[in-house]
Amino acid sequence: MRNRLYRGAVVTDDGGQYLIAIDGEPIRTPANELLTTPYKRLAEAVVEEWENQGSQIDTQSTPLTKILNTLIDRVIPKRAEIIHELLVFAETDLLCHRATHPLDLKIKQDAVWEPVLDWLSSFHGVTLAVVEGVMPSALSGRDGNQLKSIISSVGSYTLTILQLVAVSTGSLALGLAFAEGRLTAVETLEAAQLDEIYQMEKWGEDTALLKAHKRLEGTLLSAERFMKLMRY
Repeated sequence: MRNRLYRGAVVTDDGGQYLIAIDGEPIRTPANELLTTPYKRLAEAVVEEWENQGSQIDTQSTPLTKILNTLIDRVIPKRAEIIHELLVFAETDLLCHRATHPLDLKIKQDAVWEPVLDWLSSFHGVTLAVVEGVMPSALSGRDGNQLKSIISSVGSYTLTILQLVAVSTGSLALGLAFAEGRLTAVETLEAAQLDEIYQMEKWGEDTALLKAHKRLEGTLLSAERFMKLMRY
């Protein structure tokens, strides 16, 4: 943490782009770009994060700022790289790797994960092969091209959320379903943490698993809020 040395933060309208300024000076991203967005409510929410800081700045309490920084500094200038990274996730997608035992875990995985893959197949025409174990499952050329077309067609804001959720959950399928509003943050969390939840139900709470669960929950709820603020 670092000490808060500013008095206040405000939103400034710069011809349809909303700048976030602290004590009259625009905030810049880690790459020294202006922290700006065309969505007024998102800009206001970012300002609120900074206004709510106490005597010390806690960056863990500025998740919207972090997402916007990532969008400006990484996703926009490195769009092709991001798309390639996401396609790699499809070959090791969490939802495609099923347990062989115990039977009740396999049943849970099939019940929660299969509807997401069915949606991806019926809505987008992409079939991800389901396998037992952890070995990667290669995409067919057709499915790979279709996925690339889908991901390439989304705007930078949606791509940022897609990348965040896919990386956080280990599942491109969950990332797409979340970014397109097919799954809520809570539903995505339950799907992504299915194995961990099962383990704790069987063997009791685990401090490390609980911390990881809470961290992912915060990420997904912030991503969901970010998407809602994009609509205004």
